[in-house]
Amino acid sequence: MIKNLALVVAVVSFVATIYGTFFYQKSCRLEYEVISNTSILNKNVELSSIRIIVDSIDVQQSKSNISLIELRISNTGKDHLRREDYDNSKFGLKVINGRLLENPELVSASTMHLRQCVTEHYFGDDSTFINIPTLPLDSKDFYQLKLVVLHNNDHSLEFVPYGKIIGQQEIHILDSINDDETFISQLIQGSIFIHLCRLVCYLIVLISFTIA
Repeated sequence: MIKNLALVVAVVSFVATIYGTFFYQKSCRLEYEVISNTSILNKNVELSSIRIIVDSIDVQQSKSNISLIELRISNTGKDHLRREDYDNSKFGLKVINGRLLENPELVSASTMHLRQCVTEHYFGDDSTFINIPTLPLDSKDFYQLKLVVLHNNDHSLEFVPYGKIIGQQEIHILDSINDDETFISQLIQGSIFIHLCRLVCYLIVLISFTIA
């Protein structure tokens, strides 16, 4: 039995080596993630003694709300994101069913260089479009922005990505508040190379227990 398990481990290791040598390629991956979303007004409670006026519009009477959104921009890939990886086109996020009341504000960043670059970045005057800076991001680099958005309570607030990263098919927007990751999704997440490594580790543990 031990010989058979050792043979399986050898085969899996060989396949993993071939995959890692000839097929696996590191790549960058830019992602947006909504970290928090806090509404200033409770739409189910009427406050007759308090009025919020924005550009001569009564927020409560217009069935609107103001939300404070914390947005994380990060490179979750294994490779570094370079400035030349950004396509030369309009890049950022379109605000659907809402508009910014002020320019995005930096909350945090993984490095001081990123903090300085984002602080000096001009986000533009369009209140319905967030001009995201096309900054180089090392693997696992990130920065977080605070957005103040006026939106209608009867329509869901959305962000639509604009622009293209070379080598990345699509830029995703994750919602860590509403999207609860299921057990199945946690089980199958990861590349084929990751699953092969997991299998080798499981087999090694099994062989150790068998020998013991």
